[in-house]
Amino acid sequence: MKVELSELSDALDFVSFNGGGESAAYICKETGRIYCHSDWTDDVEPLPDDIEDNPNYIAIPDKRALDLGSRLPLEFALHHLPDDYDEVRQIFKRAGAYARFKDLLERRHALDQWYAFEKKAKEEALAAWCNDNGFKIGDAPQSGAIARKEESRMEIFECGSRPSLRGPAEYFDGMVRQDPVFEAPAPARVRVVTVTFEPGARTAWHTHPLGQTLIVTAGRGLAQSWGGELREIRAGDVVWFPPGEKHWHGAAADTGMTHIAIQEALDGKAVDWLEHVTDEQYGGE
Repeated sequence: MKVELSELSDALDFVSFNGGGESAAYICKETGRIYCHSDWTDDVEPLPDDIEDNPNYIAIPDKRALDLGSRLPLEFALHHLPDDYDEVRQIFKRAGAYARFKDLLERRHALDQWYAFEKKAKEEALAAWCNDNGFKIGDAPQSGAIARKEESRMEIFECGSRPSLRGPAEYFDGMVRQDPVFEAPAPARVRVVTVTFEPGARTAWHTHPLGQTLIVTAGRGLAQSWGGELREIRAGDVVWFPPGEKHWHGAAADTGMTHIAIQEALDGKAVDWLEHVTDEQYGGE
């Protein structure tokens, strides 16, 4: 049975998100179709009732099971940043390691090199896993993308083909759901995500190297720049944060809020996360 490498890679990222354990993905040996399930959000489509017991469905492993966890950055540092190897070892002994690791890569202008290294390692690990489980890597589109001619450059992604993700506690307070919309391939650099905040939920303070636009689509929320006035935002409002401006945004205390966030990446990075917003700051004090 053939499977599309890009879909398998998306499923791997899904089950590995936020350290793994909250999500699962299964692939059908007869059809190659992939099913995703999260404990935190509704499934895009109903799962087969016997998906956990039927041998025709195989659970897709997370990155740790494929040895793509902290070993990979250490191996990269050993071969490409030998002078920083000890620092990388120390980084991965504490929480929030990947954010600090990417900060180091930016300082060494090695982000693109890391992304290529990571992509190759992931593809090789998935290819070996497919071989062990009787799958073949193919190019035929499956769920998630409408079939298109090879020479065509247009891509259409079906609604619901990209799984929702929980906003990690490292960067958010409260219940936050992220629904990826689009991440353009190079040389384009735009990234778009729909973010839904439950009442009282918000981002940490952060900046964007090339600025950020928010389009509020539902509910009522709050936004503030560092040193500026706490502003209320409502459905239909459009908010612009200039490059490098420190800010936060989230839902009102008693009302949820959803917005579309649009930003561009500079040298592979679209956001710099900072400290959390205190309750006093959230309350406008």
